[in-house]
Amino acid sequence: MIKHTHYMLTVLENVDAAVLALKSVVVDVLGADVLIRFEICLAEALVNLVKYAASDATDAVVQIDLREGNERVRVDIYDPEGTPVFDVRAHAKDLSKIELMTESGRGLGIIMQCADDVSYGAVGRRNRLALDFLKEAV
Repeated sequence: MIKHTHYMLTVLENVDAAVLALKSVVVDVLGADVLIRFEICLAEALVNLVKYAASDATDAVVQIDLREGNERVRVDIYDPEGTPVFDVRAHAKDLSKIELMTESGRGLGIIMQCADDVSYGAVGRRNRLALDFLKEAV
């Protein structure tokens, strides 16, 4: 069973390396189609966090925990302490209602579509985005 923690400074250039590092941990656990959704979802979540989460600290750190259960892999992404609440579920747009040529606005909808379950809430003094990925397609 996998239990892994990864830390990432909130710098846009760190997102790709973090996604690849986390993907390498679950590559033998998730099927190919789920692994693609995992990678896309994680990249969108981390990019949005880096770009839009308000933090005064220049060295703010995101904690990302991976845990394998019997049927799923859970990714818990913890905002840096002091980040305002931003529940992705409340702000995600239906992808079918976004203009094809629009340059942005799809990220939250992609997160909602790619993860098998999405939850958000406070854990201690930090906010946590939890993303679940089923090991086998239902």
